[in-house]
Amino acid sequence: MINYLETEKYENIKILYDQYIKYFPIINSVVNKLQSGYILYDSDLYIIIHKFGFSYILSQNSNIQQEEYIKFINSVSLELQNKLTTLRIYDPMGKLQHPFFEKNVSLRVKFTHEKESKDYIEKKFNLVSENNIDYTQFKELDLCNRFWENCNDFEQYSDAVVYLEENSIKGICYSAAIGDNYTEIDIFIEENSRGKNIGTRLANKYVYMLKNKNLIPLWDCYKNNTSSYKLADKIGFQKKLEYNFYNIRIS
Repeated sequence: MINYLETEKYENIKILYDQYIKYFPIINSVVNKLQSGYILYDSDLYIIIHKFGFSYILSQNSNIQQEEYIKFINSVSLELQNKLTTLRIYDPMGKLQHPFFEKNVSLRVKFTHEKESKDYIEKKFNLVSENNIDYTQFKELDLCNRFWENCNDFEQYSDAVVYLEENSIKGICYSAAIGDNYTEIDIFIEENSRGKNIGTRLANKYVYMLKNKNLIPLWDCYKNNTSSYKLADKIGFQKKLEYNFYNIRIS
């Protein structure tokens, strides 16, 4: 039977943490109540689910059979089908390696940045939190709601930086989530401004800012996304792990 863990007990789930979960701040942001989501459980199985569907399965029982995972995911899907469209499950431990899930799996890569970073001092860089900048032109990114709870939270916690030319935003870099000193970087460059090295300079500036705040930047992309992979390498990120990522449609 699927149960919801009470929010006041979210901290207790940290005793189940494995060695990889720290690299998924979107999951930690739910546990730390910075972003919305759910924690569901049935017997020895728990799943942390971000409001956008990003999910992570935990258990201290190493003897769980894969059929039990299938049953658990199916039960969770039924429970949440009126709340979410898709479960987006991070699986660095390989718990869901089963033919039942094969059609849903992709390979993603997680990078960390541990090198010294260079500051780019340009007037074209502007902090969203310190300037009256209308970033809502990027409506397709849903910056205020996809990860954060509202525009105030986005402005306060994401440390967003924009690149301006002639009072027009050409690119934005921000934290999608922060958890236990790790922060997940997201970057978007306006289509007509791509190929001009703006992404590299913007990301370098952002990494430098995060390190000055004692935050560890993370970069995450599909393994076959060669442009993102190359940009991460150019900025100085190092590959930390490859993992299976499942998109499971539930409604």
